[in-house]
Amino acid sequence: MKQQEAFGQLLRDLRNEKGLSQQQLAELLFVTRKTVGNWELGNRMPDISMLSRLADCLDVESYILLDALRQPGEPPRVIVVEDAPVILKGLIRTIREELPDIEVSGFRTAAQALEYAHTNRISVAFLDIELSGENGIDLAKDLKEIEPNVIDLSRFP
Repeated sequence: MKQQEAFGQLLRDLRNEKGLSQQQLAELLFVTRKTVGNWELGNRMPDISMLSRLADCLDVESYILLDALRQPGEPPRVIVVEDAPVILKGLIRTIREELPDIEVSGFRTAAQALEYAHTNRISVAFLDIELSGENGIDLAKDLKEIEPNVIDLSRFP
């Protein structure tokens, strides 16, 4: 089972345990029912702030949701690629605060992120689409070639 599908199944199970419909959960999160459906099918992934809100609505810790994305026996690894140092530090701090039991690494260039990806299995990648002199979309494609199950949470301008 793919990581995104495992996440979707967990989300569906937790929602059902709470006795919530997709529509009810969507209303609690201020998203559409279709958005919740796409998460549960593994077609889309919520962003990091939404993971925290989901956990609150479902009365679970955030790491429970992220844990569905990891390979057995490995800690979930998240990378953040952002060329603006202040934004990079803020994103890393936010992720660590919300999900303290995961490994988070930050990079300012695509080359650094790719070097890391060649030796470490990545669960989730937060990517700046407009990196200085580089294309974040190309980086997402390169990461998918290295790790097909990586979940790309690209930040669009």
